[in-house]
Amino acid sequence: MPVNLRLVIKTPKNHQYQVSCSVDGQTALNSVERMMPDVILLNVRISNMSGCQVCESLTLNPVVCHIPVLFLSAIDTAEDKVRAFELGGVDYITKPFYTKELIKRVEHQIQLAHFQH
Repeated sequence: MPVNLRLVIKTPKNHQYQVSCSVDGQTALNSVERMMPDVILLNVRISNMSGCQVCESLTLNPVVCHIPVLFLSAIDTAEDKVRAFELGGVDYITKPFYTKELIKRVEHQIQLAHFQH
């Protein structure tokens, strides 16, 4: 939804992060390798393919498989969360999310990636 998208884009920008947005799964996959982001925030429900399909494609791509994927979703079932982790997601944040929590989770994943490299 456009309102949710604006909120997710605005929140990291307000904390000095550069943000890029894709409106559908295929566009996201096409841009990730070119942009090489530090973290990917991925909604479970997106157009033209599911967030799970996007995550699975990212995980199978050796060029970008190291980039942490954090799922954002209004879906709050244990099965969906487990599926997201099985596909390579590193975190699962339910909507509505608390802005400070989202930023802390992003920062945590950036720090972990930094230490791993």
